[in-house]
Amino acid sequence: MGDVRKTVDVIVVGTGGTGLISALSAAVHGADVLLIESEEGIGGTTLFSGGQIWVPNNHFMTEAGVNDSKVAVLTYMNETMPARNDFKRWEAFVD
Repeated sequence: MGDVRKTVDVIVVGTGGTGLISALSAAVHGADVLLIESEEGIGGTTLFSGGQIWVPNNHFMTEAGVNDSKVAVLTYMNETMPARNDFKRWEAFVD
């Protein structure tokens, strides 16, 4: 990838609940926002602790052609929260 540079007003690192709200608030107030996430999915640890922002593998996503399989969701959760390793609870959440 070549050298990509962009000037923005606000950079938000992380797409957990706080990151998404911060980016939204800055944008609503007219800022040019760059939102950065290191993982493929969004949600950060909010996906586990709250579950209100990211509802994985739902029928709306499927109808829109978004591929968010159970395996992909569980893989993402395991990679972002390896210390928690609560597979049975994660599987219940996804189901």
